[in-house]
Amino acid sequence: MTSFWIPKHLDLRIAAEVKNFQKSPVKKALPFITVSRSYGCDGMGLAQKLVDELNRIDSGWYLFSRNMLTEKGGVQLSPERLEQLEQYGHSEFHSYIREALFGMPNQRETVEKLGEITCLLAQGGKVVFLGGGGALFTRSLENGVHVRYDASLEWRVQNHIKNWTDKATQQYCNIHQKVLSENSDRESFIKTYLGENISSSEHYDLIFNNQRIDVTQATSLIIALLKARGYLS
Repeated sequence: MTSFWIPKHLDLRIAAEVKNFQKSPVKKALPFITVSRSYGCDGMGLAQKLVDELNRIDSGWYLFSRNMLTEKGGVQLSPERLEQLEQYGHSEFHSYIREALFGMPNQRETVEKLGEITCLLAQGGKVVFLGGGGALFTRSLENGVHVRYDASLEWRVQNHIKNWTDKATQQYCNIHQKVLSENSDRESFIKTYLGENISSSEHYDLIFNNQRIDVTQATSLIIALLKARGYLS
C-alpha cells in the first residue's frame, strides 16, 4: 500500500485551527480568500503575494492548497498556535486527514472530506485557498472574498512557456495541448463532484484578466475590497 506523507507544519496548523475554533465558537468571523484560476495563469503567484502583503498589515495569514497535504515545506506555526495544539493533540486529527484524503475508496467521499477541511480552515480565518474548489466549498460562509484569474488561451500558453517550460525540450504544440487538457480536467473535476461550472462569474467577487492585471495589481485590488468591506483596518 502506498504511504502518503502530510507535512508536520500543515498537520499542526489544521489541528490548531480545530482547537481555536472549538475554544471560541462565538467570535467575529475573520476574513479568508479563495483564488481560482484557469490553467496557465499566475494563480500561485497571486496567492503567495496576497499572503505576503496581508501579513504586512495583519500577521497570521497563510496559504492552503490540496497539494500542500502531500508536499514538504510551508509556513511555520506561531507560538500561540503551537500552544493551542499542545492542549489539543494533533495525532488523532493527523490520522483523520490521512484517511479522509488517501484512505477512502470512494472519490466523492474524499472530495466531501476535503470540503469539510476547507470550511474548517475558512472558519478560522486568515487563509488564502488556492484552487481545489475553494470558492464553492466556502460559499455559504461569511467574510470570504472569492477571486478568479483568467486570460485568453494564447496568453496562457505563452505564460506557461515563459514561466514553467524548458524551452529546449518543449514544443509550442505540446504546451498548447497541455494547457487545454489541464484546464479541461480541472473544470470536469469540479463539475463531476460539485455540480458547478468553476469558471462561472456567479461564484466570484472579482475576476481579473491576467493578461492585463498582474499579480501586484490584483493583490492591491483584493486588499482594497477587504478594507472596503471592513475585513481589514
